[in-house]
Amino acid sequence: MKKSAVIISIFIIFSIFAAEVDQFSGSQFRLNDSAGIINKKTDQLIDKALADANTKNHCNEKKLYSELRKQLRIKSWGKLVDFVERDPSVDRVRINIRNSIYSDFNVIDSLVLGVVAYTYSKPLGDILRVGDTYVGVDKFEHFLGRGFKYFNAHYLKNKPLAKVVKSLNNERGILGAWTTGVMSYGDLSANFNGMRFWNHILLKKDDYFGSEWNLGPYIICQNDNWVKNKSIDWRNYFDNSMDESINCSKFRNKRQLRKVKNRLDILGQEFGRELNCPLDQNLFDQMMDKYGEYVFWLLNPDGLAVIDQENDLYTF
Repeated sequence: MKKSAVIISIFIIFSIFAAEVDQFSGSQFRLNDSAGIINKKTDQLIDKALADANTKNHCNEKKLYSELRKQLRIKSWGKLVDFVERDPSVDRVRINIRNSIYSDFNVIDSLVLGVVAYTYSKPLGDILRVGDTYVGVDKFEHFLGRGFKYFNAHYLKNKPLAKVVKSLNNERGILGAWTTGVMSYGDLSANFNGMRFWNHILLKKDDYFGSEWNLGPYIICQNDNWVKNKSIDWRNYFDNSMDESINCSKFRNKRQLRKVKNRLDILGQEFGRELNCPLDQNLFDQMMDKYGEYVFWLLNPDGLAVIDQENDLYTF
């Protein structure tokens, strides 16, 4: 393959897997709750997955997870994220990078935000509302994709969760700070809650927070066939820990941080109110209470800051 083709391929991969959202610029918008619409579509896709999984497999778990991931996982292969991102029934807001907190990033700051997105005037990831939570479309990708990897490593292979988080985290690497300049704690929360979701599918083990958090099993084996036992409600999983204006991101260096803060000052003047992170301290405090001992895997209590190369994500 020619060098130019390799570079293009890399940028395409980065565009798919390293998308960012700007929930500060979108904070003045009020959106309809799309949870019901997404729940209905999820039910339809699970029905299709079960039909395919039940072809001569007699409740084979490996086949079940394979078919579910075909229907639900990230947008390049599955259907749910594509639906959430494109279907007109889902109320979304789209922020162009040139009007965002990342508008001053250049190629030195971010391979993705400084080159691919800016050059082609590509919008950032869409923002939608699930229940009372505003999240980026990218959180569905993290939830279903990386979340399954967490689930597979911790629940199926019995690896300690601390080790799983360390080994599978890419927010400081190729899927985060290395390519976009941004380390998203909202993504980390989506990964973690996605792990919980995949465990609830068959619920062979209690939720990591305890049995009182068990929401499944969504699917059970009956007469040698997989059947749907419960419907999924996305409002049970999405919370303000995935809102990047509440659970603040960190940045690779001081220059990036300064550029983001400068843009927040400008946006605040346009909106007629001061913009800080978190936008709502009370909502962030609620998340701190909810996640308890797991808080430093998922939440950033430092606000907008530069990544601590020694301690961030290694506080367990």
